[in-house]
Amino acid sequence: MPGVDHWLLKLYALLVLLLALPLLVPALGLFETQVYDALGFLYQSLTMKLILLGALIILIVLGFRFLFLRRERRRESALAGRNEYGETRIALSTFEHLAQKTTQKIPGAHDVAVRFEPSEVDGYQFFIKVGVDGEQSIPELIERIQAEVKSKVEAVTGVEIAKVSVLVHEVAPKEAPPAHSRRVR
Repeated sequence: MPGVDHWLLKLYALLVLLLALPLLVPALGLFETQVYDALGFLYQSLTMKLILLGALIILIVLGFRFLFLRRERRRESALAGRNEYGETRIALSTFEHLAQKTTQKIPGAHDVAVRFEPSEVDGYQFFIKVGVDGEQSIPELIERIQAEVKSKVEAVTGVEIAKVSVLVHEVAPKEAPPAHSRRVR
């Protein structure tokens, strides 16, 4: 659900709650005389009528909006193709996993996160977020990541990759596994 609809839904829920709570009191038969006095005040005051009318119009409009709101289409979960034997489908997660494995094998790269986006307009793209150890040139490392991911994914899947974007999010040495020490007795 888009951000605006999310906040509109919260407003709708708040207004429904604010209108439902006062209606609960007469429904339960509590404070009947005070409730009827308050309702009489509402019907006599033009300002209160306008406020109530405005709140009800907002509730009706938002109610119709949410009633007819369509869910966003989920992103395509696989790329489909055909060959002489039939249909082929490769899950998008397979592309991401291949790119992640390829990037992790490159010395100097660690803490890898990959997002794959198929687009009919821009072609198939990877967005890779990576940490580097700072021991080598970052531009050269980025170029190597881009070239190796593109080459490996195209070779394994047969799908042409249009772009590989890389974001270096940190420069920190790769953590070495802790050494196990034995206690001498």
